[in-house]
Amino acid sequence: MDDGVVSRSYSNSRSKCRSQWWSLQLNTTGSLLPSAEALATKEAKSSGQFVVPGLGKAVKAHRKARMGRNPQTGAAIKIPAKTVVKFRLAKAFKEAVAPPKKK
Repeated sequence: MDDGVVSRSYSNSRSKCRSQWWSLQLNTTGSLLPSAEALATKEAKSSGQFVVPGLGKAVKAHRKARMGRNPQTGAAIKIPAKTVVKFRLAKAFKEAVAPPKKK
């Protein structure tokens, strides 16, 4: 029995398994994200916030009307009030990504 033939067939079967696994992961993720997006939108509209445990929370905030400047002409313009969404990262996530500096 030739070892090269066995290795190639073993390698091919492993790559097929990987591609099937990857396809499964993409299909699962592809169906999960739209439903998570819909849930986040619904919760943020109704309660004003949506929490993603371990990651952070999306919070609905109101910005007041203010005066601004047109950067091209320098003319003063009025910026209207509006509602925006801010994402606040969880403390544990921030510390895991960028550890605090030691004093």
